[in-house]
Amino acid sequence: MTYVDVRRLTSPQAAALGGDAVGVVQVGACEQHGPHLPLGTDDFITEALVRDAADRVAEPVAVAPLLPVGLSGHHAAFAGTVTLARETLLAVVDAHVEGFARMGVRRVALLSAHGGNFAALRDAAATASAAEVHAYADFARFLALMAQAGRAAGLDAAATDSHAGAYETSMVLALEGDGAVGDFAAVEGYVAAEDGWLDRLAGGVQALSPTGVIGRPAGATAAVGAAVLDALAQEIAVWLARTFALTARDAGVIAGGGR
Repeated sequence: MTYVDVRRLTSPQAAALGGDAVGVVQVGACEQHGPHLPLGTDDFITEALVRDAADRVAEPVAVAPLLPVGLSGHHAAFAGTVTLARETLLAVVDAHVEGFARMGVRRVALLSAHGGNFAALRDAAATASAAEVHAYADFARFLALMAQAGRAAGLDAAATDSHAGAYETSMVLALEGDGAVGDFAAVEGYVAAEDGWLDRLAGGVQALSPTGVIGRPAGATAAVGAAVLDALAQEIAVWLARTFALTARDAGVIAGGGR
């Protein structure tokens, strides 16, 4: 048993998971991803990474239903974006952690593929009292691994590529197919990478990019997306195994790198 979808368990089955299991609270986002990607892009990517990473360790990984809305205030100027107050997100995450604790699952991982959630999940882990809770919260490393895997797969992406650019477009192509992605051949985003450009995001993504794209999606392919997803799933699997002393189903999970 590896990946366990909590929604599909009966109450007695949930109670039987016990202390060997690790719970996962997964948090997505409902926000603009340029004129070509769906609002649920971060949801699709988060769910795929969690499932793949869970299947790379031997112990049961009990995954709570995805929280489909996170912290997206920096995208609020664009239609379709929904954002929570920080305290609301933290309260809902904590409710899931407490739910796991009542099931006897007292080790919990907080995971997201949406950069806007990373800091909040780190804080949620630090303040949790009902269980041993850890968050994967190194967004700089997450982005660096995306870039590394993309380059290895032959993608020459913009240095700024971090939102609805070639990496995310490639991942959605790999997960959802061509039908889920609009025409992106002429889509432009922010690629200038001036000094201090990340600080300007505090004023909203629109301060950098009228299209809402950070990077440029040109060159995205499903093959690149599959390679990036594999690298990120490996990273999360290594993190899970090392953080919670889990057994890798494949020795390469630990040998392959990560933290």
